[in-house]
Amino acid sequence: MGAGREQTELVKVNSNTDPMFRFDCSTNRPFEFAHITLRGIDTNSSPLLEDVGISIGQLDMTNGNPEKCDNFRIHDSEFISFGRAGISVWGTDMGLIDNNIFTNFYSTTVSGLSTGYGVEVYGNNDWPTLALGGANAIFVEDNTFTGLRHTIASNAGSQYVFRHNTIEENYADSSAIDAHGKGWAPTGSRSYEIYENKLTHTDLYNSGMYIRGGDGVIFGNTINGDVRHSIFLWNDNGGDSCTYPCEFQTRDLYMWDNMYNGTLIQGTRDTNGSFDGDPATSPKTVSVRDATVLQSARDYHDDNIQRPGYSPYPYPHPLRAMARQGTSKIVMTQQEGAVLGEVKKRPLSGLFTNLIFVLGLGITGLSTLLFLIIRED
Repeated sequence: MGAGREQTELVKVNSNTDPMFRFDCSTNRPFEFAHITLRGIDTNSSPLLEDVGISIGQLDMTNGNPEKCDNFRIHDSEFISFGRAGISVWGTDMGLIDNNIFTNFYSTTVSGLSTGYGVEVYGNNDWPTLALGGANAIFVEDNTFTGLRHTIASNAGSQYVFRHNTIEENYADSSAIDAHGKGWAPTGSRSYEIYENKLTHTDLYNSGMYIRGGDGVIFGNTINGDVRHSIFLWNDNGGDSCTYPCEFQTRDLYMWDNMYNGTLIQGTRDTNGSFDGDPATSPKTVSVRDATVLQSARDYHDDNIQRPGYSPYPYPHPLRAMARQGTSKIVMTQQEGAVLGEVKKRPLSGLFTNLIFVLGLGITGLSTLLFLIIRED
């Protein structure tokens, strides 16, 4: 752990796409990462760098079965200016990301615009039985996201819960909350539980939630500002051209008590294959692009009826009250003798705190300190 967001800051200086920290999960043990600021390469750099703050786990695209860091926790940290993602989770089933700050992950000033994800969640390329309200998910709660593209994105059989977060000034031509359908991965997003989040924007942007496959619940969210679509549904796996039911499409989604500028979102609007929407009227309903394969009362429910039998997992997440024991191994991704970043410390008395933070994360061997520069501000 660090001494706090304002006291311990690690700055990436290598211009490559390797994550600053990689937890390979080879020990199958949980870890805790807290009270640290990670700063990526400036998102206005040219060429733009798709860098990552923390990468967790690994995924074999052929047969899955990755190592896991189940029950990890990342909290009370800050992630600034990462072109791809602040946190990438691969193949791990359970974990908690809470009380973090994500800032400035997207740039429109250079060619090759960035991915701009706050958190990206990828499953194990399987398609488990839908089981909402349980512990088997990546939980993202009580975080603040400012100036990103997708605050969360998912794929490959992912299961996530996104709740009690604050989103401000999302990138104008994108969606704040995302779930991919089948695309580059063998499966799309499996499930999502999106609730009690607050989205605020002063400029017109595309959509609050962009759901392209998988199943889940969306409720109690508040959107303020101008948006073309509050909730936008479409089928990532072939659009309306596939034969129903399309593989990994949305077939079991309930939405209720979501608000747009004080108005209850209800009913459906068919966009007829378009992504356009009138901010004066469109956000008051659920927008559906592929209305042949995505039909109300069959594949989704837009009538503000709660999902029968559903109960959210306890909040706050129980991991927030649990003591941690043991850490997973970190695999440093830079070559021997290269500089990963700089640990900023304020004041000088924090030197030993910062060194303990580095060693406490499970980096093996003093030689790994060659990757760091300790400096005074």
